[in-house]
Amino acid sequence: GWLRLESSDSLILSKDGILLQYISIQYRPHAKAFEKLEKNSSSTMLPSELAELTIAEFKATQEEGLPSLEILHNAPVKLAGYTGFDIHLRYKTDAGLRIDMLLRGVVDESGFYLVKYSAPTLHYFERDRQTYEYLTESLQL
Repeated sequence: GWLRLESSDSLILSKDGILLQYISIQYRPHAKAFEKLEKNSSSTMLPSELAELTIAEFKATQEEGLPSLEILHNAPVKLAGYTGFDIHLRYKTDAGLRIDMLLRGVVDESGFYLVKYSAPTLHYFERDRQTYEYLTESLQL
């Protein structure tokens, strides 16, 4: 029952529309891993380095800079057989809506992979979190 939108470097899934909740899987070659920051990734990066750059890139893509951003969790995780990062963020939109976001990322020889789940904290986040967990546990690069 999830809608599927594909592009050359990403897959976006949504059950109720991307403004309500979505899961995205993105791939970027190392040279384009963090375009807003103009930084590369590499297959030798530590999960903590990747997590730091991912958070900075996310902040850089937001016009208001997300002054309300909270990092609730940041730890290493196994993803598709590689050691990557697992981040849980929360922030408020300009309209006051709280959004929770889960990010798991990993690098291999070819590039950077990022799996993201974003939904309003109230109602949608916990309702569809299990789908995200299932997807990340079964992910193969």
